[in-house]
Amino acid sequence: MKKWLKITGIIIAILLITVVSIFLYNWRDRHPDYTIDLKIEKEGTAQIITAGFAKKPITPTIVDTWNDANNDFEYDDEDGDTYNDINGNGKFDAYWIAGMSNKKPANGVHDDVWSRVMVIDDGKTRIAMVSLDLIGFMHDDVVDIRKMLPKELNIDYTLIASTHTHENEDMMGIWGPNEWTSGVNPESLKYVKSQTVAAIKEAVKNIRPANLIFAEDLSGEDGKYIKDTRKPIVKATGIHLMQVVDAKNGSTLGTVINWANHPETLWSKNLLISSDFPHYVREALEKAFITAMN
Repeated sequence: MKKWLKITGIIIAILLITVVSIFLYNWRDRHPDYTIDLKIEKEGTAQIITAGFAKKPITPTIVDTWNDANNDFEYDDEDGDTYNDINGNGKFDAYWIAGMSNKKPANGVHDDVWSRVMVIDDGKTRIAMVSLDLIGFMHDDVVDIRKMLPKELNIDYTLIASTHTHENEDMMGIWGPNEWTSGVNPESLKYVKSQTVAAIKEAVKNIRPANLIFAEDLSGEDGKYIKDTRKPIVKATGIHLMQVVDAKNGSTLGTVINWANHPETLWSKNLLISSDFPHYVREALEKAFITAMN
């Protein structure tokens, strides 16, 4: 009996050590040499604000499609689901949609997803603001992008946020084929990073003297389109906008919109890559500005 207790204790100890080791490994600092100084000098006279915008698609190329045998919108070969090996490499090249559940390979593209950038400069500090059509983006990957930027761009700080769309591929490793397998495609991750760097470079090239126009709607009407099902019920109503116009000719360079709402309107049965409602917001604004210019 004592021998079995000893063996059991050793096994449990080994399992605990293994679990702790895996945890510590995954939480390690992947950029131990990376530091950043966020101090912004405010002394001196105000300078002319300049700004530039750019966008690059980060849409994955869907290679293989699949057939949902029992219409549960989740891929499981035990349910009779099959895939179409379009590129003939003998495996399912899946792009796992993030945000609802595991086992959701994309079956096509509804609309492009983007890395959109505004670079703004007040003469002393230059900041790149990036919006990715992803559910989220890990800090290590953010740092990778910052380190990839050429020094001659003179970017003091790069802020990267996600629209939190529930309809693009997994870039966080949570929504793969099961709870234990990452859904991140390494090549897609590299593509997102390279496209974002390219967009920042282009935005810097597009920098022009600019004026900023601010607006907001605090009427609460937007609250009709927001639903919180998790207690405590909290709704951050209000739409906030910053229009950036060319200081010389008055044309719109770009518009920044802030609205606190989850882009998940397509819900759990959707199998198409999409930026969800941000696609239609941006499309409407861009068409309106093009019409106004004409």
